[in-house]
Amino acid sequence: MKKCYVSVKIVVTSKYVMTFEERKWANQLFWMVKGHLIPDSWPESDIRKMENSYFDRLWRNHEAVYHLEGFEEAWEKKHGIASNTRPQ
Repeated sequence: MKKCYVSVKIVVTSKYVMTFEERKWANQLFWMVKGHLIPDSWPESDIRKMENSYFDRLWRNHEAVYHLEGFEEAWEKKHGIASNTRPQ
């Protein structure tokens, strides 16, 4: 009996959509570095890349939390909801 080997390449594309909490976290990181919210025109793939990059950038910065001043107000203004509630 002759053996036959087949090479298979599997490509997985993620259709995973960021949750409200994940998007808020990404916006907090962006705010600490840039001082404003992520533009609405950004695709999710760019947001994820930024999130990874800015997290590494801010990891050892113990003063990063001081740069969150004004974030909650801007987030609530943009989304029209209280900071600890999810959109319906």
